[in-house]
Amino acid sequence: KPHLNDQIQYLGFMDKNKIVKYFKGAKAFIMPIQWEEPFGLTMIEAMACGTPVIGYRRGSVPEVVAHAKTGFVVDTMKEMVEAVGKIDKIDRYKCREHVVEHFSIEVMTKGYESAYKNVLKVTKRKNFPSSRLFRNSYKQLGMLKNKKWL
Repeated sequence: KPHLNDQIQYLGFMDKNKIVKYFKGAKAFIMPIQWEEPFGLTMIEAMACGTPVIGYRRGSVPEVVAHAKTGFVVDTMKEMVEAVGKIDKIDRYKCREHVVEHFSIEVMTKGYESAYKNVLKVTKRKNFPSSRLFRNSYKQLGMLKNKKWL
């Protein structure tokens, strides 16, 4: 178990109830990610509890965190440290509001439905690359005999 200092504790894996308790009491959620995080659910969970997020400009951080509104998107460790010093300028209610407006079940469902409809619309086109690839692959395998639907 790493010991960082007397003010920072490593708590390991926690269940949802315990996480919410810590998020609510946290001054900020620090996200020093070193990879291209595809979504960042932990950031959304933190902001849903009113906790601002400070994270590196990698992966989904710039899409999830509204810079200077719900936290800070930074490029360096120095900027991250400076952001911690400015964290009290973030309105915790705005963090929660941002999550409701952009990541609620209703908003996410509408977004996914729209994305899936667009994918279906585009992939039905005969000139769509994967459609040609699909038809050509089956032609090569001799599987298109009298299959006009492809």
